[in-house]
Amino acid sequence: MCAHNHKKKERRNFLKQLACTGMGVTAMLSGMTSLNLLNAAAGMKMSPFVPFNDYKALVCISLSGGNDSFNMLTPTDQEAYDAYADARSNLALIQEDLLPINTPNISGANYGLHPNLSNLQQLFNDGKAAFVANVGTLLQPTTLEDYHSGSYLPLGLYSHNDQSNTWQTSIPQERSGVGWGGRLADIVNSQNANSNISMNISLSGVNVFQSGVNVTEYTIASYTDGGILLNGSTSNSFEETLKRATLDNLMDQSYQSILKQAYGNRVTNSRAHALEFNAAL
Repeated sequence: MCAHNHKKKERRNFLKQLACTGMGVTAMLSGMTSLNLLNAAAGMKMSPFVPFNDYKALVCISLSGGNDSFNMLTPTDQEAYDAYADARSNLALIQEDLLPINTPNISGANYGLHPNLSNLQQLFNDGKAAFVANVGTLLQPTTLEDYHSGSYLPLGLYSHNDQSNTWQTSIPQERSGVGWGGRLADIVNSQNANSNISMNISLSGVNVFQSGVNVTEYTIASYTDGGILLNGSTSNSFEETLKRATLDNLMDQSYQSILKQAYGNRVTNSRAHALEFNAAL
């Protein structure tokens, strides 16, 4: 009974946190509907991807604050540009250098891109890219008075690390080690055809965004065939076989230190997953 109540409390907390995110409850309900379709397909021993005839992946690129967004998408209308140039001072781009884009904006405002973004300009004009602008981390609609009084503001509003973390967790009111990509993977992980390969693949090492309660990110390298292996992991020479046997013996031990045990489990799992991941590729 205690375990059941604990699970119910965890579910309530999860839903409460999710409601505070930019994703919103509507997106979650839509996702649950899709999961019902997946479960129905699984029950019929069908591939859940058959109705869609293609594969989709969510690719996330976080620049960790390394993008000057005001000089990426810039107003070109004279009055708006003058306000931008006044605020940016010597950082402002020259108006004539901005790359024009066909902005289907009902307000009639016009924008241009940084001169180095010609590829993005083409994608946008072809209808293959879009901008979501003027977004930030809020707990709720906030007035100027709220801001000055410090009420209802996200945790660590001017802390670079906190804001980077918030974009990965979508929980601006607290510091969390579980990201929204990880939470999504936790929800749909039962549909993962191969549990030995994580649903979250990282090209940028360990990160909060892909870390869930049950699902952890699997890190690969772009300069190899995929999974990262210890030197000699695939060699059948006498020396490498002996080294692997010695390592296996060390990793298979039970350690009182939870850090040693966690490290041993991670090394063992990483090698097994790398071999399977590379074979799949």
